Amino acid sequence: MSHIDSSNRYLIAVAVGPVQEFIAAARKLRDLWYGSYLLSELSKAVALSLNSQGCALIFPAINDPVDLQPDSTLNVANKIIAVTPEHAEPKGIMEKAHQDYQLFWKELGRKVCGQLNPETVKVSLFNQQMDDFGEFFGAWVKWGAGYDNARRELELQLAGRKTLRDFMAPTWSGDRLPKSSLDGVRESVLKSPAQLVKRNVLKRNEHLDALGIVKRLGPYSEPHRSYRPHFDSFSETAIQPYIEGLKVSISKGHISIPINLDRISKMAALAPHSEYLNEGRTFQGSGGVASPLPDDFFLMSRLEEWMRDHELVRNNDWLRLKKEISGLLYRQTCEPQPYVALMVGDGDHMGKTIDHLKDIDSHRDFSKSLARFAANVGNVVANHDGRLIYSGGDDVMAYLPLHRLLPCAVAVNTCFNQNVTLACQQLGSLELPTFSMGIAIVHHLMPLHDALALARQAETHAKNEGGRNALAIIQAKRSGSPTTIAGKWVHQGSLRDFPTRLVEMIQWYEAGKLPSRLGYDLKMAARSCGGQMQWTREGERLAPANPTAAEAIRIVMRKQGVSGASFTQAEAEALLAEQTDMGMLADELIIAYQLAQASLIAQGQWKRQQEGE
Repeated sequence: MSHIDSSNRYLIAVAVGPVQEFIAAARKLRDLWYGSYLLSELSKAVALSLNSQGCALIFPAINDPVDLQPDSTLNVANKIIAVTPEHAEPKGIMEKAHQDYQLFWKELGRKVCGQLNPETVKVSLFNQQMDDFGEFFGAWVKWGAGYDNARRELELQLAGRKTLRDFMAPTWSGDRLPKSSLDGVRESVLKSPAQLVKRNVLKRNEHLDALGIVKRLGPYSEPHRSYRPHFDSFSETAIQPYIEGLKVSISKGHISIPINLDRISKMAALAPHSEYLNEGRTFQGSGGVASPLPDDFFLMSRLEEWMRDHELVRNNDWLRLKKEISGLLYRQTCEPQPYVALMVGDGDHMGKTIDHLKDIDSHRDFSKSLARFAANVGNVVANHDGRLIYSGGDDVMAYLPLHRLLPCAVAVNTCFNQNVTLACQQLGSLELPTFSMGIAIVHHLMPLHDALALARQAETHAKNEGGRNALAIIQAKRSGSPTTIAGKWVHQGSLRDFPTRLVEMIQWYEAGKLPSRLGYDLKMAARSCGGQMQWTREGERLAPANPTAAEAIRIVMRKQGVSGASFTQAEAEALLAEQTDMGMLADELIIAYQLAQASLIAQGQWKRQQEGE
């Protein structure tokens, strides 16, 4: 494209949204996922419109226009950049793109509303909110002598247009109407939600505005498409290490399932709202017969919540099921960990990287590298039993079980380096991007918006405190203050990369060489004697150079692990030699212990897991 005559062309940019309401306003993972998916589809509709009008797309850069068709595998970020045809009027092109954007949105609303009868939804209010919703900002500049200067001017114009957005009063009256449960911004459009409660789309006493209805029912608007995520809740994700360990134990004949699967099948057929009982991933019972029992019912709190919600707390069949599951948990296996990981991440120095791309061809090649990363990262997450919520440009959001957390994090970073960093290096960029990631370990019952806020906080910590090109993890237990750790993906002098350090700690815990209380004991010692450790070498031996370091060695060497196993001197030195902050070492050990327990559960090592507690 570098041969294009720029004298009679314009660079144009479009930003769609609002990102916050599409993505962050969510109570279910399905809301979060579909909002992200929908934002990408709206951006794709704009890109398709520009492409059909003869514009040359820069971001996203495509090889085949088929990639811009609805429901294609291409993920598009919420900003589109393109070059107009020669002598074309940019205002007319922008108006047509806006019309196509609105047409896509309204058609989706029509399909969603068509699934509901007039007794369920206030159709007029639904349509008014659909007309009111959505942001479309456009800007254009004359493409003069230099592409990079024109692009910078375009970014300034687009930022200014966003700042000068219009704020219009709603066209409907919200008097005495309940607000949406997702964000409390708009009023509920529901008349009688009983139909949606019965379909398990809505919880009792939950209210949704038009966008909330679209998020919940959009995945079902076209039956031939398979939109639904692999997991529908944190509960189903948190239980996966236990389900994996259960399968291992059943296959080896180590345990017998005290649950009558035939009786459960009959209960599922007769229970109210029984669709849910037959749609989840289920463990394989004895004889290889799949159980209709949802995975997350092995979390007693989840089973009890289901029984309360569906008025089954006095039902003898369900009480018997609760007793059978309790017997399995407390007599043959162990109680599952009720925690899950939520991951967010994006590239570092992306703006500076783009600034070093001086021509349109380099920018298109850079865009293609981002598209490859966005396309490949979904498989990376899926290969680690996780589910990708969003991948667009350099942004990633996913959730996964604890026992696959670290391998997945490393694989996502590797995927970014192979697809984006390497491409920029080949393009000769003077600023190579890196990737920072934040992970929140949260209880499966934590409200989704709180979990997402923690994951964003971890990402910010990775960039600010970790110095970018870093991973940060926040562990939020239900009691006590959150624990935060961070480190670089790469070596720093004598300090090994952060994931390698954590993996080694996890392996020591799994081998029974570290006691569960070690991290907490070091944390208490750091408070009493100061946290900074100093070391020296006496020949081949590590020696403390201050009292804090001496106390650290004393605590580590006096502790015995499971069944009397203990650290060797060499292992103790490997744990301590690189560390200068006792408090940070303690926090790393605390989080590594939780990940090790999840790993033991996934291996079906129930006794070892209980001994470690």
